[in-house]
Amino acid sequence: MKGIPPVPEGECSLIEEIKGRFSSRDSGVLVGIGDDASMLSTPGSPLLVTTDAMVEGVHFDLSIMTPFQVGYKLAVSNISDIHAMGGRPAWAQLALSVDSGRAEGFVDGFFDGLKDALDRYGVVLTGGDLTGSRGVISVSLSLLGLSGERVFKRNGANPGDWIYLTGPLGEPSIGFYLLKRLGLPVAFERGERLELEGETVWMEHLIRRFVLPELPDAPVQYGDRITSMIDISDGLSLDLWRICHQSGVGATLIEDDLPITPQMKMAAEQTGIELLGHILGGGEDYQLLFTSPEDIPDFYRIGRITSDGFLILRKTGREEKLPLRGYQHLVSV
Repeated sequence: MKGIPPVPEGECSLIEEIKGRFSSRDSGVLVGIGDDASMLSTPGSPLLVTTDAMVEGVHFDLSIMTPFQVGYKLAVSNISDIHAMGGRPAWAQLALSVDSGRAEGFVDGFFDGLKDALDRYGVVLTGGDLTGSRGVISVSLSLLGLSGERVFKRNGANPGDWIYLTGPLGEPSIGFYLLKRLGLPVAFERGERLELEGETVWMEHLIRRFVLPELPDAPVQYGDRITSMIDISDGLSLDLWRICHQSGVGATLIEDDLPITPQMKMAAEQTGIELLGHILGGGEDYQLLFTSPEDIPDFYRIGRITSDGFLILRKTGREEKLPLRGYQHLVSV
C-alpha cells in the first residue's frame, strides 16, 4: 500500500503472525483476530468477546495508583472494546494472580474498583480463576457482550471518509506524566484531593482522567453512516494506522482540528510539555475514533481518509508524514 508505514515490529507484527497461524474458516466466527473484539454466532444475538490483561510494572504501578483504580481501569479497558464494536457489555470472567503476602493489601480495594466499573456499565462478573504468584500481580478480564443492530469493524474506511473523535485525546497521558512527578497515589474514589500550593483543579482533572477514565457514548445511533471504528487505547497515530492498514487506505490529520481542553493548555503553560506528542501517542484515552462519508454532528472532525499516504497537516499549512507513535508491547528498546 503506497505511503502507509509497514507493520511495526513488536505487538503489531506478532498479531499479524497469530492471525496467519490461527485463521479459521469456522462459520461461527463472524469477526476473528485483529479487531477490538471477536464476534461469535449464537442462536440469538451474536456474541462479542474481548480480553485485556494488566501486569504490575507494565500496566500499573502501585506506588502511584490505588488497588481500586487498577480494578476500575481493568474493567473500563475491556468495556471500551465492546463499545467500539457497537455492542452492549454483559458478562465478565476474571483471572487474578497475586502473591499471598500482598493479597490482603490489594484484593479488597481491587474488587471494589472492579465492581464499581462493572456496575456502572451493567456488567455481571460470572466467574474466573485465582492463583498465587511470586511477587508480581497480574490481572486479566474477559468480557462478553451482545452485538447491536450494526457491528462496527476496523476494515470499512473508504477514501473520502471524514475522521471523527468522540472526545479530546491526551488528557490521560498528561495525567500520568503529572502523577509520576507527584510520586504518590491520589485516592479520588475516597474523596482525596491534591495537597499542593496554588491552583490544582486542572491537575486533578488530568490525573483523574488517567486513573479513573470515563467512557464516551458510542455513536451507534448513526448506524450505517459509520464505515469503521476503533477505541483509542494505544494512541491516535497507531490506532488510526490500524484502521488504515485493515481498510487498505491512507489518512491525513489536521492539527488545527485536534481538540485541546483548557486543562491541557494549563498543563502546557505550567510544565512546558508538548501537547501534540501526548495527543498522537499518549494512549489510554478510551475515546472512539470512527470514519464516515457524512457530516456527523456533536463529534470532533479531525481529518480525512485518503487513497494512500499517512500525513498530518500542520498549523503552518505544511503536510508532513504522520509519525507512528503509540504504545506497543514486545518492542525491544
